[in-house]
Amino acid sequence: MIGANLTIVNSGLIAGGTNPDGIRALAISFTSGNNVLELRSGYNFTGDVRAAGGGNNVLRLGGASDAVFNVSQIWGFPVVTDNVTQYVGFNAFEKTGSSTWRLTGTTTNTSPWTVKAGSLIVNGSIAGPVTVQSGATLGGSGTVGATALDAGAFLAPGDNGVGNLTVTGSYHQSAGATLVVGVTSAAQSAGLSGDTGYGRLVVTGNTVMDSGAQITLKPLSYNFAAGQRFLVVQTSGSATYNASTLNYSATGFTGSVTGSVNTSGGFNNLVVSLAASDTPGSGSGGAGGSGGSGGASTPSRPSFATNGNAISALNGLYNYGGVNVQLLNVFNPALAINDTASANRVGEQLNPTAVQQAAARGTDAATNAVLNVTSGHLDGLRLAQAGTSGVATGESTLAPALWGQFFGGGATQDDRDGVSGYHSNYRGLLIGGDLQATESWRAGGLFSYAKTNVGNDGNNTGSSASINSYGLTAYAGYDGKPWYVNVMAGLAQQQYSTVRAVGFTGFYGVANGSFNGLQSTASVQAGYPLVMTNDVTLTPLAGLTYSKLRQNGYTESGGNGAALTVQAATTTSLKSDLGAKLERKLDTSYGELTPYVQMRWRHEFQDSRLNTAASFAADPSGSTSFTTVGATPVRNTGIMVLGATLARSKNLSLVANYTLEAGQGYHSQTADVRLRWQY
Repeated sequence: MIGANLTIVNSGLIAGGTNPDGIRALAISFTSGNNVLELRSGYNFTGDVRAAGGGNNVLRLGGASDAVFNVSQIWGFPVVTDNVTQYVGFNAFEKTGSSTWRLTGTTTNTSPWTVKAGSLIVNGSIAGPVTVQSGATLGGSGTVGATALDAGAFLAPGDNGVGNLTVTGSYHQSAGATLVVGVTSAAQSAGLSGDTGYGRLVVTGNTVMDSGAQITLKPLSYNFAAGQRFLVVQTSGSATYNASTLNYSATGFTGSVTGSVNTSGGFNNLVVSLAASDTPGSGSGGAGGSGGSGGASTPSRPSFATNGNAISALNGLYNYGGVNVQLLNVFNPALAINDTASANRVGEQLNPTAVQQAAARGTDAATNAVLNVTSGHLDGLRLAQAGTSGVATGESTLAPALWGQFFGGGATQDDRDGVSGYHSNYRGLLIGGDLQATESWRAGGLFSYAKTNVGNDGNNTGSSASINSYGLTAYAGYDGKPWYVNVMAGLAQQQYSTVRAVGFTGFYGVANGSFNGLQSTASVQAGYPLVMTNDVTLTPLAGLTYSKLRQNGYTESGGNGAALTVQAATTTSLKSDLGAKLERKLDTSYGELTPYVQMRWRHEFQDSRLNTAASFAADPSGSTSFTTVGATPVRNTGIMVLGATLARSKNLSLVANYTLEAGQGYHSQTADVRLRWQY
C-alpha cells in the first residue's frame, strides 16, 4: 500500500507483497507528509510500515477495544529485522477512542505523544513528551518523557493501581486536572520486591501543580482510616506543589483529607494525609509544610489487639511519623485493622519474638541431646566393680579412646503465653576422645555439630529458622566406688538464619535475618548404683544443668517495609534432674548386651523469658521501637530413655538410645547411636 496524504485504519492484516527474489515489500509506504495510520484491536502487518518523507506523519492508537502495542518497533530509520514489523519515520503519536492501550517495550524516539481520549497505560518506556487532554487518562508503571496534564485530564500511576509511573523530565498539572492514586489487593499480595503498595508518581525533573489541581485517592484493598499517609508525588528537582490550594479527596472516607510537602530523603515529596473529622465528606487543602513527617497527624490508634506482644508491635508501628514508602506500606493497612483476631495475628507477625524464641528453644533439644549423650558415654567409662557397679563396658579404660555418635530427632511446642508454637527437627554428630587421668578420674573433650530447622505455627505460620551449631565440650567422670559424678562444660556457636512472614489485607512481606549467638553450658550429674542381683542394677540419679544463651542483634533484609532492627537478647536456664536408671546385663553370642531404662523428672528454676527490643528498620529515628516478651519456660517435664549397650570386645562397644521428653505442651524425641573404639 503506497501513497501520500492518507488516513489508514487497520484492525486486520495488511501484508506487503514479495518480489521474484522472495524479498518482502513494505506493508505500507507513505511517500510524503500529512499521513495518519490508526491501529485498532486486531491489527497485524506482514512487512514494515514506513513514512519516507515530509512531516506530520501520525501513528494513532484508537478504536473502542483494548489492545497492546510494543514501542520497541518504533524507529526513526530502517533497521533490518526478521519477522518484526517496524514503524519508521513517524514524528507524532496519538491515543484516541474510548479504548485502553497498553504500551510495552522501549523506544528512544523523542517525538511527542498526545493522549486525546481513552487510556494510555505505559508499562514500557517512551522518551518523547506526553500531553494528556481533557477526559483522557495516562497511567502505567513504566517511564515517560516530560508530561503535562490539561484541565480535565487524569494521571493514574500504576496499572490498576499497582506500581510507579516515572516522568523523566518536568511534570505540570493544570487546575482541574486529577492525579488518581489507587490500590488493589494485588499491590501487596504477591510480595514483589520494591512494590510500593499503591500507585505513585516519580518525577526526575521539576514539578508544578497549579492551584485547583485535584488529588484523589481511590478505594484500597483495605479500609481508609484516620492517620494514614500516602506519598503520592516524589520529585528529584524543584517542586511547586501549592499544597494548601490543591483539592484532595479519598473515595468513601468520611474524614478530612489534606496535603503537605516533605523534603526527606533528598526528594521533594507531596504527602496526602487522612484525619478524623466531625463533618462527613472528604476534606480538602490542608496547609503545606516541609520536612519532618510532612504535617502528618497523630493517628487514632486502633485498640482491637488483646495479645500483649501484638499491642506492643502495633503501637510501635503507629508511632511512625515519616514518609518512607515501604514502611507506609505496612503502616497504612495496619491502621485499617478493625477486629481482634486480625489485630492479634498481624501484631504477632510484626514482632520477632515467636521466630527468635522458636530458634532459641528449637536448639534446646539438640543441646540436651549433646549433654545426654556425653553423660551416657561417661556412664560407660566407669570401671566395672564386681558386686558394686553392675555396668558391663568390655573396655580397658587405662588407654585413650575415641568415639563418635550420631543423633537426630524432633520437638514441638504448643502456643504458650500468647507466643505461637513451633515444630523442629534436628540432627547432629559428636566426635570425642578421652583418657584415664587418675585412678578415679577419666577426662576428655568432644566436638559437636547440630543442624536444627524450626517452623512456626499458629499466627506465625510461614515463618521459620535454620540454626547451625558448632560446640566444644570438656567432660570428666569421677568414680567413687560405687557412687560417681559426671561433669561437663561447653560453649556452642549458633548461626541463625530466620524467615519472618507478614501477611494481611493490603500487605505482604518476608523479612530475612542472619545473626549469631553463643551458648554456654555447665552440667553435673551424680549416681549411686545399687546391685539388685548379679545381673540387675538400679541407679538413683540427680543432676543440675545451667545454660546461658546470648543472641546477637541484627537487622533484617527484605520485608517490603516490615523488616526490623532487633537488639541483642539473653536468656538463662537452671534445671534439676531427679530419677533412676534400671539396667540388666545379658550374655549373647554377639557380646555382652546391657539394655536399660531411665526415668527422670526435670524442673526449671529460672523464669527467664526472652525480652526483645526492636524497631522498624526503615525508621532511623527509632520512634517505632517496641519491646516484646517471650513465653515462660516449661517448668516441669518428664524424661524417659530406652537404650542398650553392646560390648563387642574389650576394644569395641556400640550404644543406641531413644529419649522422650514431654510436659506442658512440649515434647521432643531423640534417637542416637554411639560407636567407641579403645586403643
